[in-house]
Amino acid sequence: VRGPMNYARFGYNLLKSKLNGTKVPFQLNIHVTDVCNLRCKYCYIDFDHAVKDLPFDTFKKILTDARACGTERISLEGGEPTVRRDIGDIVNLIRDLGMDCNINTNGYYLPRKIDELARVSVISVSLDGPKEVHDKYRGEGSYDKAVAAVELARSRGIKVFVLSVLTQANRGSVDFMLDLADRLDFHWVPTSMFFMAGITLDKEEAEKYKIPDEDYRALIAELVQKKAEGRRIVWSNRTLRYVRDWPSTYFQSNYFKVPEEALAKAFEPLPCQAARHFVVMQTNGDLYSCDPLLGYGKPANAVELGFKEAFERTTTNGCVACNSFVCSEYHSLFTLNSEVILNLLTSYAFRR
Repeated sequence: VRGPMNYARFGYNLLKSKLNGTKVPFQLNIHVTDVCNLRCKYCYIDFDHAVKDLPFDTFKKILTDARACGTERISLEGGEPTVRRDIGDIVNLIRDLGMDCNINTNGYYLPRKIDELARVSVISVSLDGPKEVHDKYRGEGSYDKAVAAVELARSRGIKVFVLSVLTQANRGSVDFMLDLADRLDFHWVPTSMFFMAGITLDKEEAEKYKIPDEDYRALIAELVQKKAEGRRIVWSNRTLRYVRDWPSTYFQSNYFKVPEEALAKAFEPLPCQAARHFVVMQTNGDLYSCDPLLGYGKPANAVELGFKEAFERTTTNGCVACNSFVCSEYHSLFTLNSEVILNLLTSYAFRR
């Protein structure tokens, strides 16, 4: 049984947490492995310092504790999650515990894993644009593998999202991706590019992928328009408008003080809900408030401390604002914004 997330329980507990002022980790992203069969040029994972995967029994304890703390949805990330031999067991455990489950994948191994993943709620496939764009940055043949994965998942009745990292390479691919979404029946998730703290960043190389600020703002304005036309973009128009109106540079994901440009324009950052209602676990069990803050500060470890204690100790390390799509959507959702809640229900809960 796949079944939808328990939205009534989630809504009740979110309202209760707001009334009580309590931290509840409704969303937990887990990096289940640092291993990947691809080396995408703008990936933020530090493959040079990969750590050993946690064993299934450790996951069982962490996931059980997370559910007891109120977690409703798990997103399995990597690396490439499907390289784990026990990935089906992890998915089944999540569903047995009554939680929603998303898995991110490049699609390569989905044909051999699809039966094991029959109970997954959503499969999110990485696909950055037309074949020539996608294969150039993710590897020859990867486009066909990704498309085949989308088609296979949809043939099994599994909801599919397609993740695209926004770069100069796919700047002109908006219509292509939205037309492909209509043809293959998925929802499109354009994502921000960022690099994890601690990685030695080649600024000259990174500039090849970065979209200049004004062009990026124009791209987001285009997404706002497409969303208003009813196209299959996951993000709410509130989030798209917020990112479009971001007053400072986009290439810096996180800010530890409100940008001067924001103060000058009276731009108010969304109240951050990271480390309060969503959190990320690294492959070794380290907890961080969100993906853009991976590597910042000293993390609490869920293996050593237990999930509950590690979550209680997790903070944003002083970050006060960001322009991440996913974080911005969460900030609005967990502060009960009606536009974002409606978008969640229409693009996620009510569609297969």
